[in-house]
Amino acid sequence: MRVKLGEYIEQIRGVSYKPEDICKELNENTVILLRANNIQDGKLNLNDIIYVKKENVKQIQYLMIGDILICTSSGSKNLVGKAVFINKNLTVTFGAFCKVVRPKISCPQYLGHFFNSPYYRNIISNLSAGANINNIRNKDIDELKIFFPSQEEQEKIAAVLDNVSNLITLRKKQLEKLEELVKARFIEMFGDLVINPNNYPILLLSEIAEYWNGLTYKPEHVAEKGTIVLRSSNIQNNQLDFKDIIKVNCKISERQYVQNNDILMCSRNGSAKLVGKVALIKNLFEPMSFGAFMMIIRSQYFSYLLLYFQMDAFKTQIATSATTTINQITKNMLNEIRLPVPNMTIINQFTTFFTKVDKQKLTIQQSLDKLEILKKALMQEYFG
Repeated sequence: MRVKLGEYIEQIRGVSYKPEDICKELNENTVILLRANNIQDGKLNLNDIIYVKKENVKQIQYLMIGDILICTSSGSKNLVGKAVFINKNLTVTFGAFCKVVRPKISCPQYLGHFFNSPYYRNIISNLSAGANINNIRNKDIDELKIFFPSQEEQEKIAAVLDNVSNLITLRKKQLEKLEELVKARFIEMFGDLVINPNNYPILLLSEIAEYWNGLTYKPEHVAEKGTIVLRSSNIQNNQLDFKDIIKVNCKISERQYVQNNDILMCSRNGSAKLVGKVALIKNLFEPMSFGAFMMIIRSQYFSYLLLYFQMDAFKTQIATSATTTINQITKNMLNEIRLPVPNMTIINQFTTFFTKVDKQKLTIQQSLDKLEILKKALMQEYFG
């Protein structure tokens, strides 16, 4: 039997502050203030924080272990409702577009997992569906219905989900370390490409690669059965990701099909941060195309170019070829790119290393995928 959540929690609104209340540094008179951008994938991200005067903060507005920090208002409906469980002591507060759910139960971790469950996210999505609702009211959370088993059962459920979540975090860190290893090896072998310490010949990108934009299709071409069209959302952390795919049923030219070892690049996006992100096409399991806002770079230098496109040497040239806000990379812009190009012998040495690490990454990614499927199934079992 489900019960209303409001009986078991307290809701605390965030700190309201003015621009003049924001401070440059953390000291005895200031405190870190968290905002919606600090909640990412159910974890706290402290890369982009601000400081406010402590005089603006009530004692109840400091985070406590067991709190659940939620984004309650945002210009993006996709961000509304995202949550993170606070599992350690932090001397921090939170802004007015967030709120804290403070559990009144002995196992707050149970509620922490509930607020990251598909059941909860579906409810928040339904609240926003078809209406301009970009905020969550206290009533919306109080009226959430949840299963409340015995405390012993809550603790068992929380422990199982904690273990799976920790393994997922470990796998992600392993993938990050392998990414760092490849980049470190790239720098070791080729040096800083802005400086070009090895005096490699400088060539135009067009001399060593072909590149072109992808398929233009209409809404009526989208179908349940058809050809996968790769888009910006299919590039996550420089890897291909197939969690969000669309298929189309329309005419596709041979040139608009991707091949193994092609580099997929986001060439146009409403968010400048996403423009230029890349992933390597590999292990194709069926024919695939790519969208008009994407670009394919095809070259025998694929391993070298994949890393080059992630380096400052490339980003600097692109930035100086456009306005201050870069929302697209055009073929003409790539035609202007000049880069140091080592001989194929050393490129092949790097490709061998790159391929070996890539196999390790594939094994870890497969384990991560299985763990995420398991967690989703457990969430469904426990929370509905």
